Amino acid sequence: MSIPNEALQKLVREIESQALVAQQQIGLARTQMTSKQREQRLVKLTLSEMASLPQDAVVYEGVGKMFVSLPVDSLRQKLENQTQTLEGEVDKLSQRLLYLETTHKNSREHIEQMLRAKRQASFFPALQLRRAFNTPGAHQHRSRCDRRDSAYGGFAFSLGRDRRCGSKTRSMAPVPMRRVTLIAEPSDESPGFN
Repeated sequence: MSIPNEALQKLVREIESQALVAQQQIGLARTQMTSKQREQRLVKLTLSEMASLPQDAVVYEGVGKMFVSLPVDSLRQKLENQTQTLEGEVDKLSQRLLYLETTHKNSREHIEQMLRAKRQASFFPALQLRRAFNTPGAHQHRSRCDRRDSAYGGFAFSLGRDRRCGSKTRSMAPVPMRRVTLIAEPSDESPGFN
């Protein structure tokens, strides 16, 4: 059972659109993941800088265009919570990225598989014909003599040497030959015609 061309083309278009959407989402997920990792590094760097500060130090947190004074412990707790949140988001993004890459890879493999199957289906009759005529010891060729006439249903075949014209054979796939029949018009001068 083979799939009609229109249905196959529609299926290929659908799978290709899925692959394109997955590829776009992969780019978006990578960008988001890079952004979250950068933010996570900044929070960790801020925490490491705060570790060297004394407990009674005055620290400020930026809120819009102004700064608000906070105790060191509350800011440290806030940054640690932010680090945990960012780690969870990075893990979710990495899982999503893995899913999208798998989806994209599978879509591409399905497209290649369908095109490969289509090529094999269109190539199959020629392959069968070639296998049927590739018998051991038989050389397929098209020589000058075979161009004139072919006794094998329009295909040129010979074993070794062509005895009719002495030409050496060349190995080739079966080549369809044309038969041309010349019909002479009767004339007044030809014998037997009145």
